[in-house]
Amino acid sequence: MWTPRNHDLYRDTYSRTSLPSPPAKNPNNMHPAAAVVAITKRNSTESPLLRLPGEIRNMIYGYVTGHYNIYHTSDGRLMVGPIDPWDWRHAFVEFPSVPSLLTLTLVCRQTYIESRMHVFANNTFDTKNFFYFRRRVEKLSTEQKHAISTITLAFDCLGKVGLNVYHLTGSIEPTEHFLVKPYLELLPEFVGLKGVVVDSTKITQPDDEYKKYAKPMEYCAILGIWRFFHKDGLLVEFIKGPKYRLRVCCGKCEFCTRNW
Repeated sequence: MWTPRNHDLYRDTYSRTSLPSPPAKNPNNMHPAAAVVAITKRNSTESPLLRLPGEIRNMIYGYVTGHYNIYHTSDGRLMVGPIDPWDWRHAFVEFPSVPSLLTLTLVCRQTYIESRMHVFANNTFDTKNFFYFRRRVEKLSTEQKHAISTITLAFDCLGKVGLNVYHLTGSIEPTEHFLVKPYLELLPEFVGLKGVVVDSTKITQPDDEYKKYAKPMEYCAILGIWRFFHKDGLLVEFIKGPKYRLRVCCGKCEFCTRNW
């Protein structure tokens, strides 16, 4: 991600030569540090991308590397695509994974420094295969973990799969649920978390009951997620269930205290 700090870091790292260049004029005989300086100067004036202001480059980086779902399969592979693979895993047609998500970081040193965090900040990380997700996260650097901004949680009112909202709302000790405790241990590392996508596709109640008790269930999920993450202003989006976007509330305002 382009920032003044990254720009200065790149300039200070690659614009100084620690050793003098050899006298030969042949570019193939140039000292590596001198070659880097030459490439940097050339890119800043000749590259259509790097000539743009940093803020515009950030928008381009986000468009190229963002708005995908990153899903961890049970065999340890990463699937990256425009939709959640759970939506098509039992269908005859599959959407191929995006093969070139990291290509932009391989162009040159400057694009690597500026775009390396966009993959984490602009995509949704699916945690429904939580144990494989955790295995991947353990290999990330602290900076990469802090850059993750959106994750997906499975929402099940009866607690047969995913997270049980009754555990989250405090009626039962949260650590009693086998999936809640690992989440509690892992998620504090995501200090940059801004949004949660709640997947309610696995709600086990019949449709007529869900329609009848939709508002109380939505309220429990919203209040439970807020208590779970202990953050004000965290954006919550329901998919395949309630069709709207909400902000997690404080538990004390008119919305939270309303009789559902």
